[in-house]
Amino acid sequence: MVRKHGCALDSLLSADVVTADGEFVTASLTENPDLFWGLRGGGGNFGIVTSFEFQVHPAGMVLAGLVLHPISKGREALRFWREYELTAGEETSNSFVMFTAPADLPLPDVLRSEAIVGIGGVYVGPLDEGERALRPLREFGPPTADIYQPMPYSAAQTMADFLWPKGLYSYWKSSFLKSLSDGAIDTILDFYSKTPSPRTVIVVEHDGDSAWSRVPEDATAFGHRNWSYNIVVTTMWTDAADTDANICWTREFWSAMQPFLADAAYVNYLGEVSEEGVRAAYGRKYERLAALKAKYDPTNFFCMNQNIRPSLGKQEARTA
Repeated sequence: MVRKHGCALDSLLSADVVTADGEFVTASLTENPDLFWGLRGGGGNFGIVTSFEFQVHPAGMVLAGLVLHPISKGREALRFWREYELTAGEETSNSFVMFTAPADLPLPDVLRSEAIVGIGGVYVGPLDEGERALRPLREFGPPTADIYQPMPYSAAQTMADFLWPKGLYSYWKSSFLKSLSDGAIDTILDFYSKTPSPRTVIVVEHDGDSAWSRVPEDATAFGHRNWSYNIVVTTMWTDAADTDANICWTREFWSAMQPFLADAAYVNYLGEVSEEGVRAAYGRKYERLAALKAKYDPTNFFCMNQNIRPSLGKQEARTA
């Protein structure tokens, strides 16, 4: 529901927190508002949250799923999706995903002979309106398979879990995109066709021009709302002997993507958690977060995370 209601942090009303010195505090717009600002995007850097209070949004039954195209037809499908997204309503939160079909997924044979480009997501609203809104997406091509269906919102939250099974080796890269240009589409398709592992998944999310982007930039620690598209490459493999090949492929891919990437990252998708990467995730807000860290955790006790180091010259008792 990102495009309709923003991030989960945008619906946070308050949080109960145990700070590094053992103090129990409540953070909200009226109590400890500086801490509340930091919690909305700053991760586990400031304390242990023992409870969240959220504004909830009714969803009930939603229309969710994907249309599936073979990667050989991916260029046309993704260019169409890019244009479709320009007029898609905020009830629709969509992405495209590239993956190789697992053996137990019931699909037409053509989708087993090559990789898949899946396009879709969740429509939150009246189902009949969703059918009309999604019709152009579901008719273009036409797709080789259409797995959209009504389902409870709770089911929609887990419908893609099969793409990321537990127990695999993995190596991630992620960034916001300047735009979903033809060059970006072609580079993604070209490199995915040469991935050394069928377990690897690439996702490009579209969130912009919606509730996501209407939140004032300084309202929360989370930023970069001016970028509409985000890419995350989740390279995964089963055999340790294949580690070098998969990491090398990912780095070569990421190097080729550099002309299309914004100087910004989504903190939840950081693969290699370095200080440089964390700074990229917070941009100009990093220094404000570092000052907040110095106030609530001056020794950097909470450091096993996407770490924000305390500012003001505080001596850290622990290091990330």
